[in-house]
Amino acid sequence: MRRILSAVIAIVLMITANSYALAFDNSESVDNLSLFGVAVSVFDFTETFGAEERVSVSRGADIFADATLLISTLQIEDERISAQLVLEEENKELDCFDISGELCFGYRSQISDASSLVLNTESDSENTQVLLFELVKGCSSQNHYAEYDITKNSALRIYLKRDNTLFLFEESLPECFSSCFLYKSYGQMTDPTKDFLWFSSFLQPKIENTESLTEKEQLESYVNPELIRDTGSTLWTGDTTYQVSYTENGNTYTIRSLPFGYYRISDVSSSDTTWKAELYIAESTRINNNPVSGYENLIRYKNVNVDIACGRKTEFQNLSSYGRLYKENLIVPSTITTAVLDILSAALNWWDISSTVFNVFSYLMDTGDNITMGGSAYSSFPSGTTGVGISLPSNLRMFNGSTLDLLMGGISLSPTSHYLIVQTELNSTYTSSGSTSTSGAVRFEWETFLNSDFTVLDSNGMAQYSVAYTAQY
Repeated sequence: MRRILSAVIAIVLMITANSYALAFDNSESVDNLSLFGVAVSVFDFTETFGAEERVSVSRGADIFADATLLISTLQIEDERISAQLVLEEENKELDCFDISGELCFGYRSQISDASSLVLNTESDSENTQVLLFELVKGCSSQNHYAEYDITKNSALRIYLKRDNTLFLFEESLPECFSSCFLYKSYGQMTDPTKDFLWFSSFLQPKIENTESLTEKEQLESYVNPELIRDTGSTLWTGDTTYQVSYTENGNTYTIRSLPFGYYRISDVSSSDTTWKAELYIAESTRINNNPVSGYENLIRYKNVNVDIACGRKTEFQNLSSYGRLYKENLIVPSTITTAVLDILSAALNWWDISSTVFNVFSYLMDTGDNITMGGSAYSSFPSGTTGVGISLPSNLRMFNGSTLDLLMGGISLSPTSHYLIVQTELNSTYTSSGSTSTSGAVRFEWETFLNSDFTVLDSNGMAQYSVAYTAQY
């Protein structure tokens, strides 16, 4: 019995030791590693590989020059990698710089059985940009721009850009990186320009905005089929689904984005009545029509205004706002929920000068005050205020979409979703019995850009709607 017990204990200890070793096996240190690749001008790359057909060019082709990347002091510790890189072209040193970053799961893991890890890279070089640092295992359909001898369907891909020249290094995965695939606690890469859209800074996109359909057709046909809810509010969508696509070596990358939301304008009495205007984003990113998730969308919204106007015998009492936005002028830009927003207001009897409530919006002025999103309501409007709104400062953006939770019957907001809701309370100005039929309105305005290079997709995005209601004592 003692021998059996001893044997069992020995086996348990052996398994525990092996498990412990595997759990901490992602630690490597390599002094020198040489990669041999090619240099190609951005123009030649675009002309050769920026098409729908997949091509592979001989390494001796005229468009290529020989390039070498020396990796020294390589350190791998769990998800973190650091190294010094020396870039050479035709045996001439061009740059020496340090990189570091954390490995994240890449897009290939979503659309195939391959394992893909990409480095969220930081570099101290002022002249050389790291476009892609990827480890791939078990992928038989990788893009190889030159005829590399890559075996076992596993590769190390490092793409650099210096001035107007690209440096492409693709080799069979060095053994020192094999342990990276044993570590299982990686996060998701969220920046597509460091993964499958590594070429977006120089390849020209095709802009294919789609003009208006009905709200239901827009949401079901072009972005997500699940974004309609029945809440007593009215659904709205923008007139345009913004669409951008890139074509690279036989692959098509399609990015779509559509502003949408809800508004509620109801009858107003002498006690507080709540109106609301909501702005969300529906979006998708697809690679060869395969959806990928978890990435920041490259279509961005800024200079956003959300305004509300009321009619006869009605005035606004207060205004509040809540949501989630992206703030850029932080040391580390990030999603926030407590932004400071500018307040607009107008006191205009529009029915005396115009037949439309929309006239109020052209008279909105900055009050000089502001409101903290998610904070207390602003209530310093003068008597007779018939138009209110908020305006986002230029450093605040929206680009991460929202989805609908059908089981809950409402919008499902992930920790990164961006949205903006403006809520206001109104009273009728009747002091005794009486009622009148009049109109209220909401307006949403935005500018749409592609990524941080501010390629303008739409400088005058707008949606506005009027609703008849009754103001009464």
